[in-house]
Amino acid sequence: PFFVASHDSSTGRELVVHKFPLRDPAFVEDLGRRNRTFSVDAYVVGADYMAARDALLESLEAEGPGRLVHPYRGELTCAVGSANWRESSSEGGFCSFQIEFVEAEAQSAQPSEAFDPAGLIGNAAFGLLDEAAAAFEEVFSVLQQPQFAIDSLQKIIDGAVTEVGRALSPVVSGVQSLAKFQSSLLALKADAAVLLRQPSKLAAQFQSALAGIRATFGNPVSGVKALTEVAAMAQPIPAAPSTTPVRRQELANQKAMMTLIRASAAAEAAQACLSIAFTSYEDAVEVRDALLAAIDIELATAPDNVFASMSDLSAALVRSIPGDGNALARLVTVTPPSPVPAVVLAYSLYGDLRSEPDIVARNALRNPLFVPGGRPLKVLGRV
Repeated sequence: PFFVASHDSSTGRELVVHKFPLRDPAFVEDLGRRNRTFSVDAYVVGADYMAARDALLESLEAEGPGRLVHPYRGELTCAVGSANWRESSSEGGFCSFQIEFVEAEAQSAQPSEAFDPAGLIGNAAFGLLDEAAAAFEEVFSVLQQPQFAIDSLQKIIDGAVTEVGRALSPVVSGVQSLAKFQSSLLALKADAAVLLRQPSKLAAQFQSALAGIRATFGNPVSGVKALTEVAAMAQPIPAAPSTTPVRRQELANQKAMMTLIRASAAAEAAQACLSIAFTSYEDAVEVRDALLAAIDIELATAPDNVFASMSDLSAALVRSIPGDGNALARLVTVTPPSPVPAVVLAYSLYGDLRSEPDIVARNALRNPLFVPGGRPLKVLGRV
């Protein structure tokens, strides 16, 4: 505690004055209210004034804002700007202070790093899509290629489009969405002869067909697994031999086409992972590792720029999925001693019934009313 002899306060606006030649008056920019300051002439007095002085100094030098009980303004949250104190032999048992307090928040804002899985995976995925398209455009060319080489590329497009449709059509939700997706695939087949001579349009049209499907997944997990299957897709026809310059260009075109397809599917699968609300740590790791395995296979033959972007995407997936492992339940094994309904098992494990559908689905139980005894079951542990 201390005594107050007098005080001064100041306030106003934070202004920036912009001066320009031959312009009167100047332009004044208002940045908001200035922090109020409170100048206090304080003192401590008494035979034990030194203890009071030291206690006040310790409070004034403490880090962060604190509570000021102002004799005229009441309780305020302030930080100490500066403090001067004076003692003299002519004023024994007395120490005076001049203290400047600055209005502050109760908790000073501190910069902190926030982890953004969506941004990390999204940036890596978009980078991979751009690099895959650029690498395709750089290599792919049908100029001076014989008809048999062009026909082989059309077969790759036909086979790849058929495989994409087979893998992804079952996971599209809604008749209109499915019709739109299949229509985009049919357009790729129909326009293949023209698109082969326009590599940039071919890459853009294929990537657009994949990008549009992510929002139509009825089950995001099934959608990611389907895209992962496309990312690991084998070339639908045998690779061309590298015996002549024409054959070598044909082989390069085939490789470029398959890299575009696989890399684009991997990028879309990674972004689709962000829409999955994983229920267990093991579920998240299973989906992530399957996609990483498909990426690793493509890394073995990918061109340099695509290799770097795919590596970035792999690193983003590892860091972001499952993210904070403590936030997801781990799977544990439970063995009921005797037959029991799934709803009773759920209540005995968790004290509520909400986990009964997960127990049934996770263990492929045919009859939820009859969970056989003696059979190990995978269930969610407590977080």
